[in-house]
Amino acid sequence: MLLGIVATIAGLPCTGPLYLLMLDQFARSSAQTGRYLLLYNLLYIVPLVLMLLVVYLGTAPEEAEAWRKGARRYLKLIVGVVMLGIGAAMLLGVI
Repeated sequence: MLLGIVATIAGLPCTGPLYLLMLDQFARSSAQTGRYLLLYNLLYIVPLVLMLLVVYLGTAPEEAEAWRKGARRYLKLIVGVVMLGIGAAMLLGVI
């Protein structure tokens, strides 16, 4: 529990401003802001839930870590493509 509290405090400067900005945006246009917040949470939370399920369903943490190290190159490629897609969507006015 203490580790969770410390991790939350450490991550707060990175994630906190986004939520404060979203609260301000909700006051102006709640529908569009809600979609952005949903997209952010899906991209942020879904990978964490998947990792939790993989370990919970019986994969040893050591095996998961070995897979992560082996697939690091592909994971970086996927993240880069997603970031380019989001950037292109922003430039095209989709987001």
